[in-house]
Amino acid sequence: MPTRAPRARAGVAHNKILAKLASGLHKPAQQTVVPLAAVRALLAPLPIGRLRQLGGKFGEQLMAGLGIATVGAGDAARAPRHAPRPRAPPLRRAARRQLRAAARAAARTARS
Repeated sequence: MPTRAPRARAGVAHNKILAKLASGLHKPAQQTVVPLAAVRALLAPLPIGRLRQLGGKFGEQLMAGLGIATVGAGDAARAPRHAPRPRAPPLRRAARRQLRAAARAAARTARS
């Protein structure tokens, strides 16, 4: 039976997000090092969804709210200064409502 050498890829960068992104750039078995000077050039053409934690529904809301599609400096420069924030998840909104109701009830009993 023929033996196969294991393959591995790795990304080395200044933080976890960049290292994870770098490890996926040159598949299947290459290593990628991202020096600090190359970060802007690496990120500029990337779609927002390629970044960890910015994919899926949140990434779509971010792109729609800010009107940007890539991480690049050109898109960020065109973004509005006070962009709308994505809405909080339903559980967080419910918790806020409960806290506000409890605070109002406590204020009413304190006044009585």
